[in-house]
Amino acid sequence: MKTHLIRSATLAGYREAAVEVGLEPEKMLRSVGLDISLLEERDQFIPVNTFFQLLALSAKQSGHGDFGIRAACRRGIPDLGPVSLLAREAENVEHALGYYKTHLHLHSEGTVIRLDRRFDKPVIIIEVVGNTLDQSIQATQFCVTGTIMQLRWLIGENYHPNLLCFSHSKPINSHFTSSIFKCEIGYNQILSGIVLDSELLKRCVVTSAPFLRKLTHKHLGSNILTPKITHSERIKSLIRSRLSDGNVSSSSIASSLGVDRRTVHRYLANECQTYSSVLRDVRVDAARIALYNSNQNLSEVAQAVGFDSVSAFSRWFKDVFGCTPSSWKKTAPQSDRPFRNDDGPEFK
Repeated sequence: MKTHLIRSATLAGYREAAVEVGLEPEKMLRSVGLDISLLEERDQFIPVNTFFQLLALSAKQSGHGDFGIRAACRRGIPDLGPVSLLAREAENVEHALGYYKTHLHLHSEGTVIRLDRRFDKPVIIIEVVGNTLDQSIQATQFCVTGTIMQLRWLIGENYHPNLLCFSHSKPINSHFTSSIFKCEIGYNQILSGIVLDSELLKRCVVTSAPFLRKLTHKHLGSNILTPKITHSERIKSLIRSRLSDGNVSSSSIASSLGVDRRTVHRYLANECQTYSSVLRDVRVDAARIALYNSNQNLSEVAQAVGFDSVSAFSRWFKDVFGCTPSSWKKTAPQSDRPFRNDDGPEFK
């Protein structure tokens, strides 16, 4: 399986965030196998899941469930190299976001950002999956915050989103989050992302003189590669978006991609995967997240995972996890548990 990488520039600000919550940054980096020198390097590449592990471990040991947000704030404007220059010279916010989401693979492989216009207000949907639920939570916080920092760099530091959505529960010690974003924040949502005002997409970015825009495109535009999003990543993204509707057959996904079912299976075979294994992975992630949400009953969890009945979901769950959903929720490893939901009891 391919190891996704991320530029070491992502570690900028980690030292400050760690010290603020009482951690020793050098010790934390060593604990996940990263060299201290990476705190000063910008253009090295490290495994993205190692970075996610660092965020999750920092959150756990500090007791600050919003550590991913803290780390992203201390980093400041994401350093995306030449992609940042292109975004800054875009005609408006929507075009800038286009550069950001389609060329993100040059900075961080395996992270998907897309603009969804199906709702009354456009939503920047952010999909990040780590090896554990805690890693996914912290990585999502980090990426959502980074996107907001990018928007503030493009249109002004006083920008605040209409609404932030997180698919995870409200973390312990999240007061820092409210003070930074100053907007409504929804937890236990069906997706993680940023709800925008439609007019925002048309706003001009804080840019330089027009001749510099042309110069930037001339010298950088042709040198930035086409996005390298794998077929399995595209297929997983489509499955996630349709899972609760149950419309996740390989034929349906193939139709959305404009190919036939055999082609989808061939795409995945070339990446040493099968459609059933990809669907299973997406369902496993969805089941774990849904079960942690205390406000969802088993019927709602079953629907979120793509089953039309509790019995079908329970049979699948037992085959995959070796126990019933309720038993798994009680005995899941402590390291894989989410943080407390301040609106309810801690999940046991």
